[in-house]
Amino acid sequence: MDFFIGVIFLFPILLTIARHSEVIYVRHFIIGMAFLLILFGLVLAKVYERSREGRVICVLLMSGYLVLNGWLTMRLFDEGRGHYNEAAKFMADHTQREIETIGGDHDFRIQFVLQFYVKGAIYYPRNSWPQGGPEWFIAHKESFEDSAPPAMQFIDDAGDRYEFVKAFPTAPLSGLHWYIYHNQGR
Repeated sequence: MDFFIGVIFLFPILLTIARHSEVIYVRHFIIGMAFLLILFGLVLAKVYERSREGRVICVLLMSGYLVLNGWLTMRLFDEGRGHYNEAAKFMADHTQREIETIGGDHDFRIQFVLQFYVKGAIYYPRNSWPQGGPEWFIAHKESFEDSAPPAMQFIDDAGDRYEFVKAFPTAPLSGLHWYIYHNQGR
């Protein structure tokens, strides 16, 4: 039992402390969740073996688990893990210049995803935008946050104005909501 307590609770807490994380993310608990399911299975097996009522309890608990997990899985199938490819295609189809220029509100998260999905575009890190700003700006939110756009307009540090164009939501716990803004000075 100590092993399960350590893996499920202690390991994520120590990981958070060791990484000096200001935010605790769900991904810190993924390994612990796998062991929680193993522990849950062991407990259910013992309950199932004891009596007829135990079998009924097990069937009810497993049915509830499958229904809830099925609902979340259907949302994942409907909403996807983030529509990054569609967002990249949308910007490419609506770009007014020869080369797409893109900036974002979180360089690490957005830049590396774009490198995978977008070929030939230039991503400008936040502190090195060209004069007039990039043509596109991508804002993001965590998947568990409301999928409404953070704002209808964005004005960068140089005063360039961006208008919200389109949202690309994601299923809970599976990706990032992306919000595409177009530079109005371009």
